[in-house]
Amino acid sequence: MSLREEIKIILKDVLKENSIDISVDEIEIEKPAKEKFGDFASPVIMYLAKKLRTNPIALGEKVFETLKSRQYDIFKDINFVKPGFLNFFISSNRLVEEIQTIYKEKENYGINNNQSGENIILEFVSANPTGPLNVVSARAAAVGDVLAKLLAAQGNKVFKEYYINDAGKQVYLLGKSVLYRIKEILGENVVFPEDGYHGEYIKDIAREVLNSDLYNEIENLSEEEQIFKLRDYTIEKIVSSQKEDLKNFNVEFDNWFSEQKLRDSDTINRCLDILKQKNLIYEQDKKLFFKSTDFGDEKDRVIIRDDGSYTYFLVDIAYHLTKFERGFNKLIDIWGPDHDGYIPRMKGAVEALDYNKEQFTVFIVQQVNLIENSQKVKMSKRLGRFVLMRELIADIGVDVARFFFLHRSVSSHLDFDIELAKKHSDENPVFYVQYAHARICNIFKQADEKGIKYNLDNVNLSLIGNNEEERKLMKILIDYPEVLKTAAEKFQPNLVTNYLLDLAAAFHKFYTEHRVLDAEQDLINARLFLINACKIIFKNGFDLVGITAPERM
Repeated sequence: MSLREEIKIILKDVLKENSIDISVDEIEIEKPAKEKFGDFASPVIMYLAKKLRTNPIALGEKVFETLKSRQYDIFKDINFVKPGFLNFFISSNRLVEEIQTIYKEKENYGINNNQSGENIILEFVSANPTGPLNVVSARAAAVGDVLAKLLAAQGNKVFKEYYINDAGKQVYLLGKSVLYRIKEILGENVVFPEDGYHGEYIKDIAREVLNSDLYNEIENLSEEEQIFKLRDYTIEKIVSSQKEDLKNFNVEFDNWFSEQKLRDSDTINRCLDILKQKNLIYEQDKKLFFKSTDFGDEKDRVIIRDDGSYTYFLVDIAYHLTKFERGFNKLIDIWGPDHDGYIPRMKGAVEALDYNKEQFTVFIVQQVNLIENSQKVKMSKRLGRFVLMRELIADIGVDVARFFFLHRSVSSHLDFDIELAKKHSDENPVFYVQYAHARICNIFKQADEKGIKYNLDNVNLSLIGNNEEERKLMKILIDYPEVLKTAAEKFQPNLVTNYLLDLAAAFHKFYTEHRVLDAEQDLINARLFLINACKIIFKNGFDLVGITAPERM
């Protein structure tokens, strides 16, 4: 149980003693902006005063007196501040107990291993198989991968899925683009499709085809047949390349789901039957419409065109139906920029299928702007002007790329400064946090080299937590479980990277003021115990965000 949860329970009991019945969820616990106002604070008195229409000062003083009379071991001090804040200062003994828990639980600290939560399917990246993954997909990959770990850390079962858009006009154009590059290489006078794919990778695939048995198979086929054969070949090549790029980025999926296989199954027809039975489909101008306005959408949406072809919306409805039918009770999709308008109609479709729309969550990962020499790098997949994910990783490394992609809220555009990413200095946030871990490893190495005897299983921990730097470091360390919980609940992996930076800053400050090995033996032993707890949390955090924990830099 976190300190926040423990304080909530204490407040609930104290309020009940004062004839006020309140749920734990109604009690807010926050971190004061200034440390002089405590380690934790609660505005619950103001909340209750408004709810009960009573004087907050009188209520607060009454509750404060009850709290003081109980003399809880968890608190060093408690005070009540007008207009209605209860401020709590955590005792050093309790901080020490939590640090001991870190030592005992190690990689399990802050993790719920009971798998008692929801059965979640998390779909992310799902870039069209029309070209190599770019930096926008790389951001989605990093975010989705860490979110999956965060959700699992809260006791949920998480299944990671990549949806392959391997059907429709875009992949038809992909096959056509390869065919016309082949014709050009063979010297034919052709006009390359204006809406085709112009990237250099198309030429590379065309050359591969010419040097393979596939060319002999398609040489005498009609152009249409050639396009379909080349489409399938190219999709397979590109998807294989995407899998390799993601694996090199420390991201792997439990399943790659094919849109074409979905279209070939009976799921779409079953989906249509459900909507028809509920009178949610009508025909107009030879098209079939879904009554999405019944669910708050701005207009009804076409699901079958006048030529009989399915729209992407209908296929997406059927795809999400399969997720529920596969036994998942929580669906989370991570979508790219400019898809906000698609969310209401998909939520409506989920409701139309007789599922609770709250079981379906979407969040948008915003655009990445690569900054090089103070200028934005312009990107366009169709025109072949885009920075590949693999190129960026090769240039700056996996650790830096992942940390930078995670370091800002997914709801905000990310300006990715390539020059900063290449720096090996404190300016680079990745270097800064990894150096803290390496520094701790070096302290232990120096202790061994100097013949300093220490025993982390037998430590006088009353010697730590008695100065500002140690106390702050301890308070940040024990925040780790709460950070994981909040990051999972709010879908904000950036809270973890921000936490690691705060922990690194606190550690560097502590070490500057208190050289661990320059003390008497018992204090050395106690401080080595403290920085070992830092090392554990750094390693846990690094594993979570998918970066390495270097022992030397």
